[in-house]
Amino acid sequence: MGELMEKVKDQYDYIIIDCPPIDIVADTIILKKYADISLFIIRAGVMDRRLLKEVNVLYQENTYKHMAIVLNGTKYVSSRYGNYRYGYGYGYGYGYGYINNK
Repeated sequence: MGELMEKVKDQYDYIIIDCPPIDIVADTIILKKYADISLFIIRAGVMDRRLLKEVNVLYQENTYKHMAIVLNGTKYVSSRYGNYRYGYGYGYGYGYGYINNK
């Protein structure tokens, strides 16, 4: 794997290695030495919350170089009271049908 990474580093600006979740197999631990950044994608409502403690320990111990976390699948909830919105628009609709210029 090391030889392959050395070859492709000169050919590409970015190399993305997708690994299975950290709790399933050891691939992430093995491949971390080749990474400039470790990006953890966490889907809200899907990942077991107990694993967040493990991710936090990895972050606190600097296990991964430049570790970043992306939380996706969240739902936007407005902090405003009620559901009032205001909008303004201008338009008109005069239509006489389709003109065939043939």
